[in-house]
Formats: sequence, C-alpha cells, structure tokens
Amino acid sequence: MTVATLWLLTAAALIAAGLWRVVTAATALRQVVALNVVAAGATVLLVAVGEVGAAPDPREARTMAAAGVVVMLGVTAFAVRLLRHPDHDAGRGGADP
Repeated sequence: MTVATLWLLTAAALIAAGLWRVVTAATALRQVVALNVVAAGATVLLVAVGEVGAAPDPREARTMAAAGVVVMLGVTAFAVRLLRHPDHDAGRGGADP
C-alpha cells in the first residue's frame, strides 16, 4: 500500500462517515459538524490527488487544500451564527410585533 492509497482511503472514510452522519444527525448543529467532516475529507482528497501526481505541481493541491480549510472555517462560523440567531435575537425589540 502506497502513501497515496492511504491518503485516498482516509479521504473516502472521512467523506462516507460525514455523509452518513449528516443523514442520521438529530440536530442541526451535529449536521454542521458532520459537514465539516465531509469538508475535511475533501481537503484530504485534494492532498491525495497532489501526491498521486495528477496535479502538475503538488504545491497547487496543498494550496487549494489550505484555501479550503479557510473557507470551511468561515462557512462553519456562519452556519453556527445562523443556528443561534433565532434564539438570541428573539424579543429584543425588532420590527416584528
């Protein structure tokens, strides 16, 4: 088993486990965490593709993976804020009666 195969198997396991948890999660917060696991699997997949040699330069895949982590962090923060928004802002004198 090569290192690239190990990366690919890890990516597949993360994506499969995350998707399964998205479907079976009881709360929206757990679904957000499960989507983060899927995004981490996609990041590992990008690194694996760079290791296999499909990318012209392995640094390109690593750069895209790093950018994906930053985007994943921003989307997670936004999703958590949306999950918390109705609970915290209700009854604060907004435009709704």
